[in-house]
Amino acid sequence: MLDPFGLPDQVSHLEARLRQEQSGLEGLRAGVALSWYLRQRDTRRALALAAETQHRLALSSDVPPIERLRMTSRLCLTTAETYRLLARLEDAETAVREARDGFAAISDPTGQGDTETFMADLCTFKGDRIGQDHHLARAQGFFRAARDPVRLRCVEAWTARLETYANAAQAHQRWWNHLHRPDDVRHPAVLAQIANFEGGQCFQRSDFVGAIRHWQRVVEAATEVGHLWLAVNTMNVIGAAFANLHDYASAIEWKEKAHGLALDTGWPELMGSTLGSLAETTVALGQHDRARALFDRALEYLEPLARSRRYVITGIALGNLHLACGRHQEALDWFETARDTAVKLGHPDVELNAVRGTAEALARLDRPAEALVPARTALDRARQNDNRYQEIAVLRVMADIFRRLPPGPAVPDPASQATAHLECAIAIGETLEGYTVPAEILAELSADHEQRGDLTRALHYERRARQSFQEIYNQETNDRLLAAQLRFETQRAREEAEHLKALAQAETARAAMLDETNTTLELLGRIGQAITASLDTEAVFEALHRHMNELLHAPAMLIGLIDPTRQRLEMRFRIEDGRRLPPSTLALDDSISYSVLSVRENREVLLKRGRGVEEASHIPGTRAMLTMLFRPLAVGDRVMGVLSVQSDRPEAYGPRELQIIRTLGAYGAIALANAEAYRSLDAAVADLRDARGRLMQQERLASLGQLVAGMAREVAAPVGTVAGLAGFVTEEVGRLRTRAGAGPVPRPVLREFLDTVEESSRMMAGTARRVIGLLDAFHHVAADRGSDAAREIDLTDYLREVLATAEPLLRPAGLAVRLSGPEGVRITTCPGLLAQAVANLVQNAVDRVFPRADRGPGTDRGPGADRGKDGPGLSVTVTPAPDGGASIIVSDDGPLDGGPLDGSPLDDSPSQQGRAHFFEPLFAMPAPEAAPEALAPGGFDGDAGSLLDLQIVHAVVTGPLQGRMELGETGRGGPCVILHLPPAVSGAAALRSPRRPAA
Repeated sequence: MLDPFGLPDQVSHLEARLRQEQSGLEGLRAGVALSWYLRQRDTRRALALAAETQHRLALSSDVPPIERLRMTSRLCLTTAETYRLLARLEDAETAVREARDGFAAISDPTGQGDTETFMADLCTFKGDRIGQDHHLARAQGFFRAARDPVRLRCVEAWTARLETYANAAQAHQRWWNHLHRPDDVRHPAVLAQIANFEGGQCFQRSDFVGAIRHWQRVVEAATEVGHLWLAVNTMNVIGAAFANLHDYASAIEWKEKAHGLALDTGWPELMGSTLGSLAETTVALGQHDRARALFDRALEYLEPLARSRRYVITGIALGNLHLACGRHQEALDWFETARDTAVKLGHPDVELNAVRGTAEALARLDRPAEALVPARTALDRARQNDNRYQEIAVLRVMADIFRRLPPGPAVPDPASQATAHLECAIAIGETLEGYTVPAEILAELSADHEQRGDLTRALHYERRARQSFQEIYNQETNDRLLAAQLRFETQRAREEAEHLKALAQAETARAAMLDETNTTLELLGRIGQAITASLDTEAVFEALHRHMNELLHAPAMLIGLIDPTRQRLEMRFRIEDGRRLPPSTLALDDSISYSVLSVRENREVLLKRGRGVEEASHIPGTRAMLTMLFRPLAVGDRVMGVLSVQSDRPEAYGPRELQIIRTLGAYGAIALANAEAYRSLDAAVADLRDARGRLMQQERLASLGQLVAGMAREVAAPVGTVAGLAGFVTEEVGRLRTRAGAGPVPRPVLREFLDTVEESSRMMAGTARRVIGLLDAFHHVAADRGSDAAREIDLTDYLREVLATAEPLLRPAGLAVRLSGPEGVRITTCPGLLAQAVANLVQNAVDRVFPRADRGPGTDRGPGADRGKDGPGLSVTVTPAPDGGASIIVSDDGPLDGGPLDGSPLDDSPSQQGRAHFFEPLFAMPAPEAAPEALAPGGFDGDAGSLLDLQIVHAVVTGPLQGRMELGETGRGGPCVILHLPPAVSGAAALRSPRRPAA
């Protein structure tokens, strides 16, 4: 819910929100609230902000309909009040009608109550007392429905103050206890309105000191909530109260202060009222010409508001000035105008002054008979309102009228009537507590008695006049003393308030400094994380420059790094006024440069120069700087370079700035050291990556060479068989030809020959088909090994081909490979790399059983060769995975008669001792002393050579094949190696090819 006026913290918060959120729903809400709170703080800005927010609201499509109408209505009401303050009353009425209809459409009681409050204020300006009371009553009803105690109490106190003008006693009886309940609302706006009512009550009782004290509280509270209209008007009445205490200096001071604030607002009514009030006090000082000029200026401002109470009061004051200056007709005109307007306003106190002034002006115009009518009316009004002071003033005017009135049938003895009215005035004055009959009345009565020949009475009143003069003089002196005491109290209170304010400001500044320090430390911490997170030297330079300029004034900045090999300081980063300067170099033995001095001596150098002082170290083409700091960039005892921050302002770097530079310099040094270490590490990693790539290529070529060699040995036997059979057939054909040349060949011989040739041909054909099958498998596997391209394969079928090409490697070692797994397990992978991985696993087992040193070119078989495929060996199992991928499990089948394939339990194998690091590069697992012949898991050796094979397989599987490789154990406790392959290699297009039948 919007506050009636807005407290300072609320305004500051909205200002910040509006700067951050110019658009969107939150931005619109901030614009509506801020324009409402600024309507009296800064009227023209509030009007512009309301128009801008209204425009943005019309273009927005994400505002709910009810909230849109509420915002529109509030903006209209804000606009209406700004128009009223600027004296554009017709525009204000149009805007408030739109606001009233909008709030009524959505049944918003708070908005409806605010609208009624404004319309009551508008009626006051227009002089419509009945409408004013009607709207105030409706406003109270709406605020009760809205359960808004702040607004309700403000309107109640305002109503009580207005009723005080009509009848102070009745207003006190009706409102005093109600507005001073124990559970009263303590909002500053409420306190201001209640204090205003209290001040009015004191003023009506002529307790001017009490009124001033209450009204000073009004000014303080109204200023706090931005209710400047109330604050300035209250300053005016404070000045009037001081004038009633005959302290015209204080009266002028308060009224001039009020006028100064009114000029800042630009509100016509306020400027006019403050000028009129200032003119009244000037009249009391006898400065009639200045007073007339002030009244003329005041009426120019008040002309659009001719039906307001302020205009009537100003007109009456101007009429009194004309009377004092002898311009009786002008005075009469002003009094009559004021009287008519006061009647319409329903302000009897103002009307009484106007009627009394009319009677006095007519009397001085020698129209006493006419003057009697308004004088008697004024007397009746004063007696009806029980205003004894006004009654005394009217009786004195009537006495003057009777003195001017000639004797006639209606008034046969006017002089006695004059005397009677003055004696009546004196009698009333004697009944008033603390009132002294003015000496002027007593002197007039003395003169009247003297003229009638009653010298005794004349002497009596003359003596009383002298006594009254002395009493009034004493009273005025006492009033001035009270005013002086009040000024002293006010000044002391102001000084105490200023002292407390200064203490609060000092504490606030201290808290702000601590908060700023904490914020700076937190910011430096975040900046440090950002700087040290970068591993790029140029990025570190840019980050240091950017953050340095955010925290302090640094138009010039440079960073130099030491080149130890060349013994020089390379100024890689140089910037001035946002312009990057070319790099430069300095020798480390330079005797002029402060950068070199800071690096060489590893200390901070702070230079402060006056304007026009030339520096030998000044770099041509750059601006002269007045404050320069050079600080080594060091990590521990190692100095890496220098950071220089420079400003063209004198004394630019105090303790705060130096701490910031030191902190950022330390972060920068760490970041540059990290960047240097990263470059070295990156180079080493690149070398290792290249070495691994070369090693993998060599391994691939070696594997392919072994495959070719094994295939050559495998093909050599069947080809030799074909060649032998071909030679045998050739010999048989030669023998048959020789025999046929000798004579007819017997049929049995011919039949034997044909059987021999047929059997030989069948054997050659079978052997040739076997060779073709081997060559076909070799062709596909070899082609895959020569390429890293991905395609879709049937995993079981493909492994069958790969293992077929590995048989020449297995047979000399007496090993058999058993492949098991379902057909149709299709994945998209890199077949060549997969073949290499599987071949390396097989080769690892072969190398363990049949070392390369024991195999020569003529070695065809090894131990256990007679066992064939039914003997112990390796088992390769294909298992489909739930995600569409597959697993390949490679394990051994147990011991081979105590030979070198003797397995070892998993808990004695290297996988148990170093499983977490088994596949890391350069990892070597020493063989257990208790089992020197033990194998690595899956029958793979734990020596460095075999482990390197496994590490290459691990690199292939986890790298290009994008899978996983782990050590496991079989169901019978034996070790195994498990390759987990994904359904498809990401980023690779599967080349689908029809499945080839097995050869």
